[in-house]
Amino acid sequence: MNNQLNIGDVHYVEMDESNGITPRDGYNTRRKYFIILGFDNRGNAIGGVVINSKINTRMGYLFTDYLMPISVSQCSCLRYNSFVNCTKLKTVRIDALNEHTYQCSLEEELVSTIKATLLNSPTTNHALNRTFGLE
Repeated sequence: MNNQLNIGDVHYVEMDESNGITPRDGYNTRRKYFIILGFDNRGNAIGGVVINSKINTRMGYLFTDYLMPISVSQCSCLRYNSFVNCTKLKTVRIDALNEHTYQCSLEEELVSTIKATLLNSPTTNHALNRTFGLE
């Protein structure tokens, strides 16, 4: 499957603190929609962003300004309109993504907008973005 992973693909995967996700309610992981934005040069990991169903208002305006609305018509695998978290890049091991986690693919124009929003975020990690070919 590794050679079939594409930028703009959306996967539904288990994520935890190692991916930059904080699990809630005593769980060790959370299932998140993950949008592929880039690949590291060793072929071990994928950089991308996650989709949140709601805006966490405790994050403050610095973060919420970089939660990009995404509609069901833009992302066919969503059940309801949501938000792409463009505050910082998340990483997933390449072997965590496969034909079972794949959900849908986004249009190239939307992926470009997501990348631009991520790169403009004041909380983004530019070194990590470069690792995954985004800068």
